Amino acid sequence: MENRHADSGTVEYKHLGVRFQIPDGWIGRETSAGYLIGSHTEPGFALIRTSGAKSLTQLENLAREGISDEYGTRLVLTGTLEPVTDQGLGGEFGGTFEGTPAQTYIAGLVNPQGTGILVLSGAVRGSYTALHRQLAFRIARSVEFFSAEIPASVLQWREKLQKARLTYMDSYFRNDGGVDIGGTVFGTGGGFSNTVEIHLCEQGRFRYKQQGNIALDGGGTFGGSAGGSRDTGVWEVSPDADGAPLLHLYFHHGGENTYRLEYREDKVWLNGRRYFLTYGTDGADCG
Repeated sequence: MENRHADSGTVEYKHLGVRFQIPDGWIGRETSAGYLIGSHTEPGFALIRTSGAKSLTQLENLAREGISDEYGTRLVLTGTLEPVTDQGLGGEFGGTFEGTPAQTYIAGLVNPQGTGILVLSGAVRGSYTALHRQLAFRIARSVEFFSAEIPASVLQWREKLQKARLTYMDSYFRNDGGVDIGGTVFGTGGGFSNTVEIHLCEQGRFRYKQQGNIALDGGGTFGGSAGGSRDTGVWEVSPDADGAPLLHLYFHHGGENTYRLEYREDKVWLNGRRYFLTYGTDGADCG
């Protein structure tokens, strides 16, 4: 991204094909969560991040599902949706933002050429005002989409992950021996296993499966628990601010997972974790 560390003026991401203006009286900086805009005099913030919605209908469905992530954000629509631009919708949401009670106005924009944008503008509960709705409108209406400069590595990953299954497996077990008391062995053994499968299907669809098991060995008795989840959504590979490839999973329930893609030692790594990449009969299960 050009000028991504600027406090004011125009912010441009050439690799995403988007630029926007930081409103007068506000300052901005890039963070791991997106581009953050704040003020020295006004409460609250605005956060600009990517969106997987490819149409206004998808945008509306995502808004009604709400927005959530693994960092404690749980926001649900509390008002009605309204147009913010020809290719955008907005509405008021309430809940928690990164674990803090908050109220926000969220504007979503569909990019006809690629990656869309979400503008979240809000404050802690009790400090939200019409100012934050106005801030979201000002930023959203300043957004310009243009043809992105897609790095070759991103194009290669897009091709590589078609109809692929990514599998992560982790397990641990220990056995500390235990103590025999009256013929019953009381031990401290046990372990866990965790498996994640990401099925990357055609037309940008994905299926996400996670299965975990925990076992506790008390000697003579064996207890365990298992949990699993299955989710669906849309996926894409896009560059970050510096052109490095990222895999985005946009869940239909409103959440998002983002992974940094690497290929080293003839292996695939997502956020520094080894994933097995398989195709064919062992590839994506899209049924």
